[in-house]
Amino acid sequence: MEFVPGRLLRGFRATPTCWRPRTALPSARPIAFAWHAHCSTNASKHVHDNDIIRLRKEGKTRYEIAETLRIKSSYVDDRLYKHLVPQGLLTSGARRVWSDEEDKELLRCMDAGLSASEIYARFPERSCRSVHHRRRYLSGTVDRSSQHSRKAWSAAEQDKLVYLHDHERLPWDKIAERMGRSVASVSLRYFKSVPESDRVRLPRVDQVTEERLDEVVRLRGLGHSFLFIAKVLGMNPSSIWQAYWTNTKSPGFKSARRAYTPAEDEAIVKHRETGMRWREMTAYFPGRSEMSLRQRFITLNRSPASAQQSSGPPEGEGVSR
Repeated sequence: MEFVPGRLLRGFRATPTCWRPRTALPSARPIAFAWHAHCSTNASKHVHDNDIIRLRKEGKTRYEIAETLRIKSSYVDDRLYKHLVPQGLLTSGARRVWSDEEDKELLRCMDAGLSASEIYARFPERSCRSVHHRRRYLSGTVDRSSQHSRKAWSAAEQDKLVYLHDHERLPWDKIAERMGRSVASVSLRYFKSVPESDRVRLPRVDQVTEERLDEVVRLRGLGHSFLFIAKVLGMNPSSIWQAYWTNTKSPGFKSARRAYTPAEDEAIVKHRETGMRWREMTAYFPGRSEMSLRQRFITLNRSPASAQQSSGPPEGEGVSR
């Protein structure tokens, strides 16, 4: 028997006689008890493994298996991919290539109009997810023609690609149509095969858009969006956007900086006092962007010395307000 100091009760003084006896029990478990616990755990694992194999062959997902057996899905994953599949007890969890016979059988089921559950039952060795993804893949490949399938480029095709791009100046979608390939395939082939020094850079804006750019600038200055302008003019919104921001005629193009004249300063202040928006003001200041007008207005509201200092070259001196 072992004597240890006891807890001091309220109302009693701490005296050497305040002791309580305690019997010390051994901390280690008996060997027989630990062995029985180990055997019971292994037995439950074997029971779970048999149930997992049975439910997996029925087409159940790991979440459905975990819900049926009332165990964690992480435990199901661990048993599937670390024990059952490597040992060869289960093959549905392993990634296997679909054979031609399986594809033909799946296509026949799809043509017959069978439901998803009926199709899953036809492939007991495949999971529902695998069959579902294969159905989506086959439904997409049946409708597509073989024109986008991967095939080697011949020398004649390479010469034709360079001719269509460099001489006929066709866009990538038209070239892909002519050659029976995808847009990504023809563009990637051109940039990989033709050296950078020999490439022909096509204009970013076509001639039709260049001719009607003045109308685009006028409508943009009135505050209309690119989608509205494209709908009114019957043009492509992306080509209009490129023409607006890359052409020197566009007020949004950052051309060579030039100083503001006193007349422009007065017009900026006058239009701004009337409540006109910056986008609308660009129509009255060709070659000036919204940001440029805004910055100039902020400069004019500062002290006269700062405004004169930031006006730039001598032609912009003498800012009158």
